[in-house]
Amino acid sequence: MKIKRSVSLVASLCAASLVFGVSLPAKADPKLDASKFLLKSFVNGQYLDGFTPGKPDFGFSLEALLQLSQYPAISGQLGAAKYYLLKDSRIIGGAGKSGYVIDGTSKQLNPAAAAKFAFVSAVVQAGNQDVRNQILSKLARQSTNQLALSHGSTFAYAWVVLALEANHKVAAANRLTKALLKLQQKDGGFAVDSTADSTGSSTDATGIALQALAALKHSGATNSKAVSKAVKLAVGYLAKTRSGNHWMAWGDVDVNGTAYALMGLRAVGRNVSSGIKWLLSQVSASDGGITTPWSNGAGDRFATAQSLLILKNLSYADLIRN
Repeated sequence: MKIKRSVSLVASLCAASLVFGVSLPAKADPKLDASKFLLKSFVNGQYLDGFTPGKPDFGFSLEALLQLSQYPAISGQLGAAKYYLLKDSRIIGGAGKSGYVIDGTSKQLNPAAAAKFAFVSAVVQAGNQDVRNQILSKLARQSTNQLALSHGSTFAYAWVVLALEANHKVAAANRLTKALLKLQQKDGGFAVDSTADSTGSSTDATGIALQALAALKHSGATNSKAVSKAVKLAVGYLAKTRSGNHWMAWGDVDVNGTAYALMGLRAVGRNVSSGIKWLLSQVSASDGGITTPWSNGAGDRFATAQSLLILKNLSYADLIRN
């Protein structure tokens, strides 16, 4: 009798929801869960820990801030991170003080970090124009920004191109693209850099290169034929190395690389819906973060920091508002 009454009650509630507009519990949103997980991963709301507790990983912290800024439910809670990473001179460096962007003694830039700083600052409208302009002037001059000492780092060159594009330095971005194009491998991919350990093409390096090239192509690159050819070859490399809906690295599923590859493909107009669906399936049921083969079912803050944007079918190139 009790079972019949329970069934009847459920049926009545469902009917009432249709007739009177009573709201039933909403289904969980894995994208929002992942964004909340990443926000909680910030130390004091300012940065992400690196592999050593208490020591910030500025690269991942900047990307986490950047990707979270595109989530309206979270973006209003990023004030501490914006100030710490983008406005605090003690952290950034300069005026005789060394930071993650500028060496206080030599006044030289860490090119990849400086470029991320300038790109993220533009996207989130950080209000740090004075220090950003000083950094951009150095980034626009290849001979003075230490790019030549970055071992041909695809990441360094790609981030510099993205930063210059986002800050309306299109001519300088076009010039540095020539150097980026020279880093493309014979198989169409891009290597992390030219050191002995990483000369082969990689998924993540190819993904960031595609995003930089897409940003240039959309703004009217002067070397558009070369850019178009490079894009075609890079897309071909990713197609050849894909494993179902994701990519592999060192014998394991490469979650971060998959996110970057999907962003790169999305940036050049490819449909990446199946890859996004796969990434969503990697959201941890326990804490909402993106899992990796080594995170034992828990969310990985680094993978989540690089995956949130593509979950919304966006790339870094999409965030440039020239």
